[in-house]
Amino acid sequence: MNPDSDQLTRFHLQQQPIRGALVQLQRSHLEALNGRDYPPSIRALLGQCLVATNLMAANLKQAASLTLQARGQGQLQLLMAECVRRDDVHEVRAVARFNSALTATSDSTPLTELLGKAQLAITIEPDGGQRYQGIVAVDQAQLGACLEQYFARSEQLPTKLQLFCTEDGAAGLLLQHMPAAGDSDPAALDDLWQELVTLAATLSADEIIQLPSDVILHRLFHQHHLALSPPRPVTFSCSCSRERTGRAVLYLDAREIDEILDQTGHIALDCEFCSTRYRFTRADIERLLAEQTGSRH
Repeated sequence: MNPDSDQLTRFHLQQQPIRGALVQLQRSHLEALNGRDYPPSIRALLGQCLVATNLMAANLKQAASLTLQARGQGQLQLLMAECVRRDDVHEVRAVARFNSALTATSDSTPLTELLGKAQLAITIEPDGGQRYQGIVAVDQAQLGACLEQYFARSEQLPTKLQLFCTEDGAAGLLLQHMPAAGDSDPAALDDLWQELVTLAATLSADEIIQLPSDVILHRLFHQHHLALSPPRPVTFSCSCSRERTGRAVLYLDAREIDEILDQTGHIALDCEFCSTRYRFTRADIERLLAEQTGSRH
């Protein structure tokens, strides 16, 4: 796969209530990993999360951010991936925190083993719209299976997710059975859905990561009439800023701020997503405090 081809392609079956999306990530996946030396199990799971957020954001009706987050009681303490849809571009970022004594190093380690007792939170924040959050238990070995349960319970949409991550990149496929028209044949639609799910299950990691999206979709569903939408580019992007980081500094205890400034002359904070370092001197912090006080009057 060309490193410049990070993209998401939406499709639907003509005259059938079934839609889907296929996403392929390479450069954006590497940039989201941020050079961190994640164990294979965490690296693979983060790649799958990036793929999942893109697929779940594929059919949002307006610009919005979609965040997938889990806080666990196992060796993996935090898992978070975000996809922001701006016009027809997807911007992504991700981060994980894990126990330094992590022993689950295989890229096939079950999700339940990594997180322990946990829940996945799916948060959608439309630009200028109402925030929505759905919750699903982490009670399946694979992330895709947990998210399929989320769609079944929260949106009543039969959904199939295929999520892949290898050393060469991350990719995935989503299929969804939408509500059918009143005059549809339920039995025929069910047979069609089962056929498509069976075909999707034949997809391999090498195929979806290495081949062009149109070739993949033709190989899988050439017996059906697919309509493809123009691909959307996917890029890594971080929303951190000096202003936001400065506000975070002010949440520190005043005594702690003074102690750090006395010792080092500045406070440094690194963005977890992109590793940008922000430094604040005493004069910077005094200015931030003055601005904060002024905004309250």
